[in-house]
Amino acid sequence: MTANWRSAAGALKHDGVTPSVTARWFNGTWAWDSWKHAYALAHFNNDLAKDNVRAMFDYQVNKTDPLRPQDDGMVIDAVFYNKDSARGGDGGNWNERNTKPPLAAWAVWEIYQAGNELAFIKEMFPKLQRYHQWWYLNRFHNQNGLIEYGGNKHKYHNDNEGSISFTVKFEQHKQSKLALAHCQQAGKQWFTCSGMALYEELLATGKYAELDIGAQHGAGWESGMDNAARFGFINAEQLQHYANANYQGKIELARKDWQVMFYENKTSDGTLLGFSINQESVELNAYLAKEKALLAKMAKLLDLPKVAKEYLQDSAKLAVRVNQCFSMKTPAFIMIANFQQMIRPINTAVLANY
Repeated sequence: MTANWRSAAGALKHDGVTPSVTARWFNGTWAWDSWKHAYALAHFNNDLAKDNVRAMFDYQVNKTDPLRPQDDGMVIDAVFYNKDSARGGDGGNWNERNTKPPLAAWAVWEIYQAGNELAFIKEMFPKLQRYHQWWYLNRFHNQNGLIEYGGNKHKYHNDNEGSISFTVKFEQHKQSKLALAHCQQAGKQWFTCSGMALYEELLATGKYAELDIGAQHGAGWESGMDNAARFGFINAEQLQHYANANYQGKIELARKDWQVMFYENKTSDGTLLGFSINQESVELNAYLAKEKALLAKMAKLLDLPKVAKEYLQDSAKLAVRVNQCFSMKTPAFIMIANFQQMIRPINTAVLANY
């Protein structure tokens, strides 16, 4: 880790540890990696651990941001030496299409435990609160207590009117009338399209050869699992094998099982905030339950007993919700048991201490 230590330079305002110094796509600071780096660094280079966290929070979005005020509180996916063209730079690695799973409070708490510096908690607590709240504004489509991965409002995810955008390849002469009205040809049998109506029609019928959705890539990256099959990333050979095994080779039916759906998250006045995938993930909501518990500990340190009590109550509620929705009594879901060990149901009597 020390060998990958990079000092502040260019757009990097604080020192940090990069995932790689030889692969150009990874020679920068990434949220997902930085939280883990900081957790480990806390025990042998506490100052660098703090700076690694700061390097990401230097670009925490605020409500006056000229590009994405709707993402107030979010920490962007990746910070590099050069910003992208939208920010006035020429970098190709800078990424604001998504964030990463919420492990920032986990890293900050480990840094505090190793260094016992209350000033760092004071510095980070309001920033962590804003980041935590962002999930419940921008990735909370059906308001059922569970958060989804997704993608931000971004030129690669939506058109200028805020409608979801995608590219689709039709088998020759099989594109729909709706497609012809809402798409532009982008190559042989390929079309660049936008609009929820066409998107939902394509998913319902399965009548296309290939489909590429920008927000789908953003959601995969946001999870830290990238092009995992659970997000619909399977190749043609795998899909055909699945169709043969389950639908007598009918590929259109097989697609319906694998292709994910996206929903538009909007404000009350209809302004697009971003997109949520139609999945609620056990690990994401486990992270958030853990984060609430850690924010409660930080609030207690800062002599904010009411805030601590609220976070602790919310953590307990979310833990129960996750256990209700995701637990299955089968060895295949041992990760649920691990979650139950990490976020134990909290007896309400414990709250009397706050």
